[in-house]
Amino acid sequence: MSDSVRLVRDRAVEIERLLTELGGVGTGLGEKYRSLDLPEDLQRELRQVNHLRNTVMHDGIDLSAGDLARFEALSERSLIALRARVAAREASAVNSATQAPAKTWKANKNDGDWVDKGHWALGMLGAVVTVVVGLVSAFAGPLIEYVGNLIPVIGFPIALIGSLLSLICEFLIVAGIAWALVLIYLRVQREMDRKKLWQRGQEKRS
Repeated sequence: MSDSVRLVRDRAVEIERLLTELGGVGTGLGEKYRSLDLPEDLQRELRQVNHLRNTVMHDGIDLSAGDLARFEALSERSLIALRARVAAREASAVNSATQAPAKTWKANKNDGDWVDKGHWALGMLGAVVTVVVGLVSAFAGPLIEYVGNLIPVIGFPIALIGSLLSLICEFLIVAGIAWALVLIYLRVQREMDRKKLWQRGQEKRS
């Protein structure tokens, strides 16, 4: 392989690599540069580079001294322009990543989890109300039983109601405390899971 053919091949390969980095698609240099939104002057130069490259690599025709010099100049300008565009694209990506506001695991509350959207507070309020009702029932039950003992005629039904209220109050108190503990556990578990996810994201960024 002559030096001129090697030069044409190497520069064409480098140009095609840069076009791929810019998002060019296709099976060759020509298809890749045409798939990109490049300036007209750069497209014109790449069209000539591709034509000269095909003349050498596909047709097997050696370039004249003038055409080889033209290929060198065109390919050099194309490489400079494409490298600048790749560098600008990479710099833009880096700036976007560094300037993006850092989110902490405590700040991300809108993930659709019912524990984090106000329902947790309502659940806790319900648990507290349940316990309060249970405590009220705990005082009302013995009071009704006492009244029943004072009135012999209706004493038995009232005493029965008092006993039922006492059972209900015990159930409500236990249920309210259990519900509150479940809510607290879910909240703590959710916060721990979110913190782990945030830490993994920070590790991937670094």
